[in-house]
Amino acid sequence: MYSKCGELCYSVQAFENIEEPNFDSWNSLICAYVQNDRYEQALILFQEMRLSGRDPDEFTLVGVFDACTTFDWFKFGKVIHGSLIRRGMELNAFVGSSVVGMYSKSGVLSNAKRTFEDINLKGFVDAMALQLGRQVHGLIIKSRLAVDIVEANALITMYANFACAREAEQVFYRLEIDKTIVTWTAMIMCYAHYGCSNEALELFNQMESLNLKPDGTALISLLIVSCGDFHRLERSVERIMALEPNDLAAYLLLSNTYATHGQWKDVLKARKLMKQNGFKKEIGKS
Repeated sequence: MYSKCGELCYSVQAFENIEEPNFDSWNSLICAYVQNDRYEQALILFQEMRLSGRDPDEFTLVGVFDACTTFDWFKFGKVIHGSLIRRGMELNAFVGSSVVGMYSKSGVLSNAKRTFEDINLKGFVDAMALQLGRQVHGLIIKSRLAVDIVEANALITMYANFACAREAEQVFYRLEIDKTIVTWTAMIMCYAHYGCSNEALELFNQMESLNLKPDGTALISLLIVSCGDFHRLERSVERIMALEPNDLAAYLLLSNTYATHGQWKDVLKARKLMKQNGFKKEIGKS
């Protein structure tokens, strides 16, 4: 309470009057020192905490790494991070964001990027995950570090999950290395889910022009963006049949599409195609 009011001396006095400080007490004063730019005192208190036999928890570590963003204490923070790695401690996004911040503010962008890749985001709030992803993506751009295809796919998927289609688009089109099926599909799926039907179809066409065979996810995306337009859906299903001639589901979908729109002659044509390709199952029969 005192530290939030800027009255650091009262926080120190309150701490000194505690016979056996608990984690909250240690962490509160370390945080108070950091908030008041008393980084040296924060790190001295951290050392005293360790000497008292208490291992730091995630709140302690966040305070310590925040204190080590200045040039004078960066090496100390790097040593602490190294000790965590040697002990096999897995960084969650809460602590990891502070470590990434420490490295990025100190200009060690390669370490910031590597740390981000090691962070375990499981179980953490989505907002923090997106913030971390954007932070590292920004570092990659500023430092002109080469983005490998796995990182690019992860960034596109991350932005797609958070409805950030334009950011995903930037990653996709700025990629200087050859895109894989996964890369194309991730971007097509992103467009499809957020209603960018023209963009999704254009990208699908580009992928086909490069002789890249769409996978199941890309084909599903093609159907998603075609659902509101009968003729577009018809063409999409026909393309899927051309790509996957042995896929019964495509024939059934084509037949159902015609039936839904009252195109009964075309329904018969679709069933005839099914029989010609060796499918015995007909609509309405199990």
